[in-house]
Amino acid sequence: SVQEGLVAHEASTSQRPLAEVAESCGVAPEVVRALAQAHLPSVAALAALSAPGNFETGVLRLWFDPGDFGGERALLEEEKASLKKLYEACRAEAGLPTGPYAKASAAGPVRRGPRTLREHADGLGIPLALRETFLDSLCEFETAEADATQA
Repeated sequence: SVQEGLVAHEASTSQRPLAEVAESCGVAPEVVRALAQAHLPSVAALAALSAPGNFETGVLRLWFDPGDFGGERALLEEEKASLKKLYEACRAEAGLPTGPYAKASAAGPVRRGPRTLREHADGLGIPLALRETFLDSLCEFETAEADATQA
């Protein structure tokens, strides 16, 4: 298949690792891990996806755990924009023509501020133990509320 050929080509050339390209596009490491779990562990694998079809169903609909103690969630719009930028960067790395997101990815940085509870807490300097206690309390509250609704 084309994807297998591109993955083999990547292994034999000096393409940058996906994590490095992703970082330059503002894609969080947790999202890169989710891509690897979705069998898209390399620049070539991501570049080989057809867009918008396979890219949007296989990448933009990913659920992942951002590591903010809130469990898995869908991608935010900013994360989707970063992934579109990554897709175009991967196509360039693989020597493929630009895809449908080239114009959008040419527009400056995507990230505009904290995206998760963890990033907000880090920005405010809230200690990890306090964050965990807060989230535990929040989970207990949500569980109690759900139990009351079912009763």
